[in-house]
Amino acid sequence: MPDLVDRLMGVNLEHGVPSGTRIPIHGFCSVLAEYIRGGLTGAEATALWDMTAAQISQAQALIVKMQAGDIDRKHLKDVLYLAELGEYDRSKVLARLGF
Repeated sequence: MPDLVDRLMGVNLEHGVPSGTRIPIHGFCSVLAEYIRGGLTGAEATALWDMTAAQISQAQALIVKMQAGDIDRKHLKDVLYLAELGEYDRSKVLARLGF
C-alpha cells in the first residue's frame, strides 16, 4: 500500500505518481464514504486523482476493511492526519490501518 499512502502523506511523489499530485485526506475519505454509500462509481472516484492500478487496488483494500468494520472513517482520518503532521511514517500508517 505504500503508493497510496505516499500520495496521501504527500511524500515520495516522484516515484510512479502521475503528475506528482498529493491526494487530500478530506477529499479521499469523503470519496471512499460516498463510494461505499453508492454515490460515486469506482471510475468516478479514481478519475479524481488519476490513480494507478496499484493505488486503486490499495483503495479497494481500505474499502473492504471499512465495510468489514475493521476501521472507520474517523480512524482512517486520524491516522492520515498524524502522518501529514510527520508523527507517523509510512510503516506506522500501514500498521495502524492493519496492513
